[in-house]
Parts: sequence; C-alpha cells; structure tokens
Amino acid sequence: MKAINPLGKKLLLISGIVLLLFIGQNGTLVLVTSSTLSGYLTEQISRELTQKAVEVNQRLLDVVARKKNLLALLAADVNLTIAVKRHRFEALPSLFANWRQDTEFQDFLLVTQEGDIIAHPGDELGSSVAEQDWFAEARRDGISRIHYDPAPEAPPFCWLLAPLDIWEVRYYLLAKVNWRELTAFLDPPPADVMPPNLNRYTLILDDRQNILYQPAFLGQPATNAVAAFSLGADFLGRVRGLQGKEPATLHDVKLLGEEHCVGFASSRFPSWTVLCLRKESEAHAIIAKIYRHNTTISLLLLAFGFTVMFILLRKLTAPFRQLIQVTNQISAGKYPDQIQIRADAEIMQIIAALNHMISEVRAQKEQVNKLYDQEKQAATELAASNAMLAKQSAALQAKNAQVEQAFAELSAVQEDLLAAERLAVVGETSGRVAHEVLNPITAIMFRVEKDISRWSDLQDALTAMAEVVADWREQFEQGSLADYLSTSNEQGATYGAEDFALLQKSHEQAKAAAEQRQQNLQFVFTQIQRVIKIINALRESAITARTIATFPVSQPLREAVDLLDDSLRKRKITVNTAIPAQPHYVKADLSELTQLFTNLLRNAMQSIDKKRDHTGLISAGIKATDDGRVEIRITDNGVGIPREIQAGIFDQNFTTKEKQEGSGLGLAISRRFAREYGGELLLEKSVEGSGSTFLVILPVCAGPGEG
Repeated sequence: MKAINPLGKKLLLISGIVLLLFIGQNGTLVLVTSSTLSGYLTEQISRELTQKAVEVNQRLLDVVARKKNLLALLAADVNLTIAVKRHRFEALPSLFANWRQDTEFQDFLLVTQEGDIIAHPGDELGSSVAEQDWFAEARRDGISRIHYDPAPEAPPFCWLLAPLDIWEVRYYLLAKVNWRELTAFLDPPPADVMPPNLNRYTLILDDRQNILYQPAFLGQPATNAVAAFSLGADFLGRVRGLQGKEPATLHDVKLLGEEHCVGFASSRFPSWTVLCLRKESEAHAIIAKIYRHNTTISLLLLAFGFTVMFILLRKLTAPFRQLIQVTNQISAGKYPDQIQIRADAEIMQIIAALNHMISEVRAQKEQVNKLYDQEKQAATELAASNAMLAKQSAALQAKNAQVEQAFAELSAVQEDLLAAERLAVVGETSGRVAHEVLNPITAIMFRVEKDISRWSDLQDALTAMAEVVADWREQFEQGSLADYLSTSNEQGATYGAEDFALLQKSHEQAKAAAEQRQQNLQFVFTQIQRVIKIINALRESAITARTIATFPVSQPLREAVDLLDDSLRKRKITVNTAIPAQPHYVKADLSELTQLFTNLLRNAMQSIDKKRDHTGLISAGIKATDDGRVEIRITDNGVGIPREIQAGIFDQNFTTKEKQEGSGLGLAISRRFAREYGGELLLEKSVEGSGSTFLVILPVCAGPGEG
C-alpha cells in the first residue's frame, strides 16, 4: 500500500492542474460570450414587451366589442319595449334607469339622427347633443374618443353607439362607459396576496398623452404623463409617431429616474396607446446571476475532480484487498465459483491459477456428494413404493363409497333440473310481458311530454285574449269603446282591427292546441288499452292466448312506426318506408307482429343514438318473393354490430346495452314470433360503424275475399 502512495499523489497533482486549466478556459468563454448573451436578452425582452402590449391592446378591444354587442342587444330590447307599450317612448326613461342599475353602463340616451334627445333619465344634457364632440365621433366610428368629466375625481369616459330602426325611422341608442371598467382586468384581484412586480408594469395613454391607466403601486394617477413621469418631448413625440402603426419597442427610456425598455401597441378607434415597461436593471441582474452561477459551477468541478482522483486511487488497491478476502475463504473451506476481479495482467495470472485450483477441488467434492445422494434416493424410493400401495388400497374403498353417493345425488339433481326449467319458463314469460308493456308506456311518456311543451302556446294565446278583453272593458266603462276601436295608430290601422287580428290569431292557437290535445288523449287511450290487454292475457294464462287473423303485413309495420313516432322525432331520426300498392297478407297475431317490428325499430333507434353528431336514417321495405313469402327489411345507419358477437345476438338475455336500456329479450322473442308463424328473423348484414340490416321472412296467405 505504501508503494503506490507516490503514484496517487502524482495523479492527484495532474488532475488538479487539468481542472484549473478547464476553469480558466470556462471563465474566458463566459467573458467572450457575455456581449452575445446581453444582446440575446435584450432581443428577448423586446419580443416579450411587444407581445405583452399587443395582448393588453387586444383585450381592451375585446372588452369594447363585448360592450358593443351588449348595447346592440339593449337596442333590440328598446324596440320590443316600444312595441309592447303601443309605440310610446314614455316608458324608455324608466327602462334606462333600470339598465343603469343592472348593467355596467353609466348612462343611456335615445336620439335622432340629428342629435335631438328622445329619451333620457335626466335633463343635464338638455334637448340635443348635436354640438357635442363625442356624439359626432360615436356617430362616425361607433365609439367616441376618451373624454374627461369636469367634475373632480371623475373617471374618463367614452360613448358607444348602436343604431336601431323604429317604425322605419333611424334612431341612435348611446351608452356612457366608465373607462376604468374597461381596464379592470389589469388590476390583480383583491384576494391576490402576491406582491406586485415593481420592475414590470403597464401604462395606457390617450392621443393627448393623458394617463388612462397606471398600476396602483405607482400612487394616485396624474392627469398628464409629462407631469407624472417627467417624460421628455422627444419621447412623447416618438409615442405620437407610433400611434395607429405596428407594435414597436424603445430602449433606454428614462422614467422615474431609471432606464426602461418600453413596448408599444395602439388603437385608432378609440385612440389609445398601451405601454408595457420593464426596467433595464432586471436584465443586467440576470447576466450577473449567470456569472455567479458559473463561478459556483467551476468551484464544484474542482472539488469533484479531486474526489474522482481519490476514488481512482482507492480503486488501484482494490484487487489486492479482494485477493486477501478470497484466500481467507479458501482457508475456511469455502470455495467460491470463480474469482471475478478486474486488475492488471500480472494480477490476472495469479487469479487464473487460483480459479483453476478451486475448480478441481469443487469437481472432486461434487462427485463424492453425488454418490451419497444416489444411495439416499434409492432408499427413499423404496419407502415411497410401499406407501403408494397402501394409499391405492384406501383409494379403491373411497371410490366405492363415492359411486354409491353419486347415485343418490343424481336423483336429487334431476328433481332440481325440473324445478329450474319451470322457473326459467316463468322468468321468460315475465320478461316478455315487461318488454311488451314498455313500448306503449314509452310512447305515452313522449306524447305527454310533447303535450306539456305546447301548453305554453295555449297559455300565451289566452293571456293575449285576456289583455284585449281587459282593454275593451276599460274603454267600455269609460264610454269610449267605439272611439277606441275606430282610432288609428301611427301605422294607419285602427286599434279595433289590430285587436280583432290578435283575437283571431289567439283563437287559432287555442284551437290548434285543443285539437292536438284531443289527438294525444286518443293516442294515450289506445296505448292504455294495449297495456290492459297484455296484463289481462298474463292473468288468464301463462301461455298467452293468441288472436289469429289475416291482415296486410304493412299494418303492424305502420303501427310500430306510429308507436315510436314521438321518440324518433325527438331524436331527429328519419324513417323511410317502401310499401307496395298491392298488399301482402299474412296470418298471425297482430299484436305479436307489431311487437316484433317495434323491437327491431327500437334497436335501430338506440344504435343510431350511440353514433353522435350523425343524421339518423331508418329504412323499412316490403318485398314479395317467388316462393310464396314476403320479406321485410329494416336497415339503419347506426354503429353496427361487432363481428365477434353477431352469432349470439338472438340468444336469450344477450345484450350490449346499459341495464336501463334493454333486457336482452327483444331479439329472442322476435325470432320466436317469426318462427311460430312459419317464418324467420335473420341478421342479413352488419358493418361496424356503418349500420345493420335485419330481415323478417313470413309466409303469404290469401286475403279476404280471395279463393
């Protein structure tokens, strides 16, 4: 160990020299690239400030646009109010007063094109605003410039204008906007506990360099930017030159005693300039921070280098320490598999000789152990054979007892199977009845929902009729009903004609609602009779007594479409039926075939429901064949059926729907109906993602009056 200490010292000295050279090179590189880094940071700050100014400017424009849209909606409300109040302007001042409380606007005006005031909650503006500069600006651009109220501490304001036509005459609705509400998004929320960034902030100036916005930490806003920040005439001239042009950036602008980088963005209508400022000292602080980090990294690299050299020195002596440990194990009688030590060639020769000696000793020891294990295994196998014979004898006796018990259990299982079969029949019958009752109940629910939705139309008609009657009663009590009915309004029509037209329209709406309600009640009555029939059939017998009759196969198909009509309309699903003029008669129970087609149509409807953002289409066609049969195909453009489950869709209780959507009995019952009348129900085609086609085949019979 002492022999290699000088070598370790030399290695440590060489590594120290190399690390010092590396640190010197690194410092030189930092000095060379400092100017490039400074330029890059300046360019990056310019982009950030310009982008920030553009974003603030765009948000201001968005706020103005939203308020313009709100004013347009209020203008429509003015038209509606005048129409409801029978073309009277007297209701507008109270309406404007309510708006001032419910909206963010400060004031409202309704004026003519010449500026004469038609409606205003107060009288401080006189009778006309034609001479006001803001009226001319708002009439020209839809929004005025920023103006200032002479009242002390009053915020800047601007006027928005929305045109509206009343009786084909153009008027203007004007709304006064508090400028500070437009810039509210720039102020942090009251709950924000983060301190403001004093190195970055935003200012907004109008076209006369008046301050429209400044952050709260700068103090009370001043009227003019020159007074607030001691801005030079050269800087203000550059600001005026940038107004209405593309966003830009200025550097080395001195504000509040410090140099700033300023990003500009401006708007023409209304005219303002957004200034996003950032202190130049912040960028210099970043460069200084990089210098400090570089020095720290260099010192860490120096410490790391010395640590690595110490580890390398330790690694040089590691093979000798490991060889001593291996020789101690051999002396104790423990032979390792192989000595795995990485070392120089001379040491590896010693390790190879030791490995060869260990291999020979281990081979001899393993041969002795193998002979001993063979003798021990032979004795164990002999004892196991004797035990196996005794076990086989006991197993034969147990088998005989099991055979006797199996005969007894077989009889009990046969009894259980008979009971289970009877329960299965009862369960299938109950599931079928529940499935059939669900169809009319669902149709009744959708028809009642539709009738409830139309109740508001009837109520509106009755309300309108009541208002006309109330007006007539008031005129009649005053003895002026005849004069009222013959009086003409501004449009030239008499109030009597106008009221009679309103009564006629209300009468038609009430009549249509009553006729629709009568149809809905008749439909509900029919479906309730169907439910009663199903329940009575279940009460009479577990096996439903069929009523076999002869009828066109199109009849149950039409009834099924009518039954699901409300559900189909609600889902906007179109049903195309191709029914030939010559009827094709079948002999069966009408309600069972109606149930068959209803199940197929409902499955098609639910398959389309699963395919969102899709126009639903169901096709149902009837076609006769040459072998005395009729084919009914029902095709949908739903999600289709995956190929791997198509073989099992007719099995009882098989379903891919949610629990509340299906029980798995519909297709099984439908196929049973078709087969009981000598027909068949098949899945003719199904493409996953495109839709499915089901084919119903029934034998044709002679119709009434045919031989």
